[in-house]
Amino acid sequence: MKPFLTALIPVIWMLQILTSCDSNHYRDIIIGEREADYILEIARKIADAGPHNAGTPEEALVGDLIMGELEEMGIGAERQAFTFETFQLDEMVLELEGTAFHPLFAGINPFGDSLSMDADLCFLNEEGNPSSNPDGKVLISSNPDLFFMALQAGAQGFLSLTREEYEIISLLERRRAKLRIKGSSLQRPSSNIVATIGQPGPRSAAIYFTAHYDSYLSSPGANDNGTGVGGLLAMARILKPVENSLPCQVKLIFLSAEEVGLVGSRTYVSSHLDELSACKMLLNFDTFGGNQGPYIATARGQQGIPSSGIQNQLDPVLSNRALEGPGGRWRMFHPSLFPMVMSSNYPEWVQSIVDSVSHQLDMEVFNQHLMSDHLIFAQAGVPAISIQSREHRIHSEEDVPEHINRETVSSCFLLSWEILKRLFESEWE
Repeated sequence: MKPFLTALIPVIWMLQILTSCDSNHYRDIIIGEREADYILEIARKIADAGPHNAGTPEEALVGDLIMGELEEMGIGAERQAFTFETFQLDEMVLELEGTAFHPLFAGINPFGDSLSMDADLCFLNEEGNPSSNPDGKVLISSNPDLFFMALQAGAQGFLSLTREEYEIISLLERRRAKLRIKGSSLQRPSSNIVATIGQPGPRSAAIYFTAHYDSYLSSPGANDNGTGVGGLLAMARILKPVENSLPCQVKLIFLSAEEVGLVGSRTYVSSHLDELSACKMLLNFDTFGGNQGPYIATARGQQGIPSSGIQNQLDPVLSNRALEGPGGRWRMFHPSLFPMVMSSNYPEWVQSIVDSVSHQLDMEVFNQHLMSDHLIFAQAGVPAISIQSREHRIHSEEDVPEHINRETVSSCFLLSWEILKRLFESEWE
């Protein structure tokens, strides 16, 4: 291609965006089908990369895609590199009365001093009812979804067996066993991608958007979180041409390593505490394309946040460590996890904005406690919400573009845009 034609492409693209907006002011932008088309296009591109787990070359390639899209928009972005620690689990054996059992999944702390221990056992049935007092014991179940119930019960650990092995072990008389775990710690590289649009508002105020760009295990990640990444890029695409009309700066943060335990957001918060006091509100985008939504993380109000100022309250054991293994066979089992995942900072004024916008749009918005990167910012004292969907096929090989619900994508993005406009129009002093 001729050099002068190459140089003209960004100019032509920008003119097209300006023409579609018919204005250089954010208030005159009308959200329509082009935003949904663009989000779906990004989701397809990300899914085409295949599974892109945290710390892998495939994740880095998705990062390249994001950087390329931002560059085409004329938006400068910075890759903020970090490393995190994970644990490669090679073998797990539970010995009881001379019989070896091989758990499919473990709730453990693999970063502790010893991975060989004698354990008192407590059995959980399918409804989660314990056979004895679970405090200080290792809980045994055939249902891995009881992990958080075991964590809340004050147990020492959690193991999930096949239904057949569970039936056998629950009939044995002894309740003390030996647990042996073999594996090795690994260091993996990753990076968050940060871009800004516009100038800081009064008192350097800014609004943050976040979305993670890694995928879960063998999933292509079209919805989780190709649609969330697409939503952030779509937001950048419409804000950049009108940035001179924005009353404050907008910061876009594409976070990595969410699927292994919110590592990217933990890293960002711990290294940017000084700037977070200027964040008026954070909106997190995750899984826009399910069959039901939008959902907003509002249900728990304000819980577990600092009484004043911005503070990273995370236990040091959670500093830069994965909370889930690369093979999905273990999750961190530590008491500091529970307050972290239950934190929220959703003040009344945020609820008022959401209620007003959903009424204006005649849109039903579901309230629920949601697990995503916003939790890490909330525990530090940042007002933060996550906009998501439900009834989807995430965390599986079926998370492909064909299963994305376009209508829900449109609803989630439109809701986000209207919330942003209300934030722009609210009091800044």
